Amino acid sequence: MADIYGGHRVIEPAGALPQAATRIDPSLPIHANEILIRVRALQPTATAFGRIRKDGGHDSDKMAAAIMDLVSRQGKFQDPVTKSGGILTGEVAEIGTDLSGRNDIAVGDPIATLVSLS
Repeated sequence: MADIYGGHRVIEPAGALPQAATRIDPSLPIHANEILIRVRALQPTATAFGRIRKDGGHDSDKMAAAIMDLVSRQGKFQDPVTKSGGILTGEVAEIGTDLSGRNDIAVGDPIATLVSLS
């Protein structure tokens, strides 16, 4: 059953909320209380970006690979050293049934998160 705070997505540590979790389950389909976003761009925090850039030797391919590795292992982008996330831009791809018609958002709408994610 879907938790209103997203706890159903947390793999570890048990009992954490998604932002604090070290690993989440991003699998589809979405739950009734979720919105699926097609990400166009990720903007890591300056701290996370700086660390990834330094560790990647300022090589954009190595940086991209490091970011994709983090996301595939953790189910989300959260720098494991700094514990910071970032923001994203994209578009609404799907709206869960519990949220449909409850606000002005529609599939295809552009979206930008306004707080740091992880």
